[in-house]
Amino acid sequence: DPERLMKTLALIPLVVLALASGGCASPGLERARALPVDSKLQPLPQGTAYQYIDPRRDFSVYRRVLIEPVVVYTGADHGFGDVPPADRAALAKAIGPHAARILGGGRVTLATAPAPDVLRLRLTVVGITRSRALLQGVTYVIPIGAALNLAKGASGGGGTFTGSVVLAGEFHDSMSGELVAGFLAARSPNALNVAALSGEYTAAELGAVSLLEELRTRFDARALQWR
Repeated sequence: DPERLMKTLALIPLVVLALASGGCASPGLERARALPVDSKLQPLPQGTAYQYIDPRRDFSVYRRVLIEPVVVYTGADHGFGDVPPADRAALAKAIGPHAARILGGGRVTLATAPAPDVLRLRLTVVGITRSRALLQGVTYVIPIGAALNLAKGASGGGGTFTGSVVLAGEFHDSMSGELVAGFLAARSPNALNVAALSGEYTAAELGAVSLLEELRTRFDARALQWR
């Protein structure tokens, strides 16, 4: 399509300028003051997450997790920008089945009711950035963009103009209701994951999947640690 080609070519100077100045930064990570866990969170060395772990708690007793419906953060310090409320809710709804599938597929299994060996997990979508699909696609074509995305992919980073998600998790003892652990983390899919090109919020959803897979790894290690 000549017209589409001309539009794409017209974007190249803009993309090159953006790439030269750093393009789209890694997913931003701000605090979420309205979350109960916020005051307890401590930053991790990598700068991509905060966590809280109750140092007095013996987490080896927990063998199952009860997942609450995923909710959307409503605090004034949210990271949604101009993402409409309906789209925020749709992403939260999409993350729920991923959480059940991923967290229920490891050594820690899913629970349907509180019990002494059950942690209750509340996931909250705190922020979303859209993928800028056309600009993102161009960066895979022009040499400087392809090289940058390849370098980011090799290091596990997100692609230029790729969307992201900020997700919080709060773990409560299912019997006492006590907050025992939590995290706040930003994720964007790997720069080499071309599936992230398929929609405005696909990258944000894939970022959530990546976080949940990391969480499952921590569960399986009986560690609940992000480092």
